[in-house]
Amino acid sequence: MASPQQPNRVASTPNRPMPKGRAIDPIRVLRRHWKGVPIFGIVGGLLGVAAFFVFSTVYPLYTGEVMFEVRPGVSEATDIGTVDTSSDMMVERVQATQTFLIKDRAILTTAVSDRTMLQTTWLMSFVDSNGVVLIDDAVDELEEEIKTPIKKGTNLYGISWSGHVASDVPILLNAISSSYLERAKDLDNEIFRSNERLFDEEGENIKLTLQDLNDELQSFIRQKGITTLDDTRFSQDMFEIQQLTAEITRSRAQLTATQQTYLQVAAKLDGTFNATMEDHLLAERDPIIARQVQTLEVLQANLRALRERLNPSHPQVREVEISVRATEDQIAAKIDEIIRRNLNAQLKEFSDLQAKLAVGIERTEQEIEKKDAGLRELAADQSQFEHMISRRKQLEGQRDDNQRLVASLRLMKLRADASRVRQATFAKEPRIKSFPDIEVMVPAGIFLCSAAFVGIVFLRELTDQKIRSASDVMIIPGA
Repeated sequence: MASPQQPNRVASTPNRPMPKGRAIDPIRVLRRHWKGVPIFGIVGGLLGVAAFFVFSTVYPLYTGEVMFEVRPGVSEATDIGTVDTSSDMMVERVQATQTFLIKDRAILTTAVSDRTMLQTTWLMSFVDSNGVVLIDDAVDELEEEIKTPIKKGTNLYGISWSGHVASDVPILLNAISSSYLERAKDLDNEIFRSNERLFDEEGENIKLTLQDLNDELQSFIRQKGITTLDDTRFSQDMFEIQQLTAEITRSRAQLTATQQTYLQVAAKLDGTFNATMEDHLLAERDPIIARQVQTLEVLQANLRALRERLNPSHPQVREVEISVRATEDQIAAKIDEIIRRNLNAQLKEFSDLQAKLAVGIERTEQEIEKKDAGLRELAADQSQFEHMISRRKQLEGQRDDNQRLVASLRLMKLRADASRVRQATFAKEPRIKSFPDIEVMVPAGIFLCSAAFVGIVFLRELTDQKIRSASDVMIIPGA
């Protein structure tokens, strides 16, 4: 009997994840090829020097710039100087607007068409076979090459341009700056002319209206028999009422002060308030008090002499001390008596003054009522007349304001500092090339050659199929 068939055993390799690619150790690669880096760096430096001399001969560039300043504005035409009232944001907006205006095609066309540009080598490259300058082509190239730098944190902005001939730079930049400043001046003059025309028309309208009102006013005066001397504001009655009003105001203020003083004096007599230092000083000036004070000073001098010679308990010393105290008490009592006498006199004086002021205020109020009745009767006939006078004064004020505005506008137009923009620097012929720069070309050559060498080394490592380490075996299938 045949034995059962054994299953076929197929030998297989263990399942292992396949690496995605060959692993490269950058440090090991650079350590193996380190000598090439300085060699290629030296080669790159030599190439940079060679490129510098080649570009200096074949493609040199000279750069120049012209700077402009955003000036503070003039608030009044009669100001001695300018006042800086612009914020940083406003200055930045003006700079951005002006740099956009500099690159306007009309300004560049005017600059290129300037006769001084015929001296430049740059413009000669745009002359066709017939000797005609291709202005549009030159302006197209200038629009692409011109730059408008803005100095942050300052009021300066400008234009810069690079050319192959050093003498071309100042000629072209000065032509552009002249065209730009002329255009800015034309814009300012256009605004001045527009405002001047508007103010002149407004002034003519005011003049015609004022003439019609004067004719109407003269006709009204003839019909009503009213003269400007009868104006209630300048009449004798109004003047007297003003005087009476001022007088009654002063009298009422004086009455109020008198009443307050009266109450204070009464309170001192009642004992509610104590006598003030002024009351004591006034009482001490009384002749009686002065004599008693002299007597007290004599007693005090005798007391000091006795105390120096005798014992403080001596009868003679005690007797003089009693006399001193008695005199002091007598002086204090007399001062209180004089203070009360003075307060009673003041109370009587203020009481009489209150009655006098009250009678005067009542009489003045009656006079004011009488004068006011006459003024109301006069004002009833002059209300329309005063309205016409007021309207005429208003028109005259508008006419004067308009004349001042026109005069200020014309004065502002003549001022040199009225413009918000002025040229800060002028273009000069550059003495040093802006391109090529030896300090840029040599480091650039070193960097590019070194980078190219390192890139080639790593590219060779990626494409090399040789097994150089144990890790390279992991990428071979079935290994």
